[in-house]
Amino acid sequence: MWLLLRLSLTIAAIGSFMLIDNLVRTRVRRRKEREKLLAPVRPLLDLLLRRPLLIRVRVRLERFLQLRLRLAGLMPLLLNLRRSARL
Repeated sequence: MWLLLRLSLTIAAIGSFMLIDNLVRTRVRRRKEREKLLAPVRPLLDLLLRRPLLIRVRVRLERFLQLRLRLAGLMPLLLNLRRSARL
């Protein structure tokens, strides 16, 4: 059961990171600016992939990613994707 939960979190983390990377890539063309936006996310992804997360760590990760997306002007896009995923 624990292995299944860890695998699910890992898949979600990879998907989230790829989504953020693609969204930022479409909005920010210059490599240095894109890397600057994504740099703080990479260590958090490593943490997620290496260890099972406590709930509060996962909540902090989600809040941090939302802040990064908001700063990049991509938060409305993420909210639209979440809404369409629920339907």
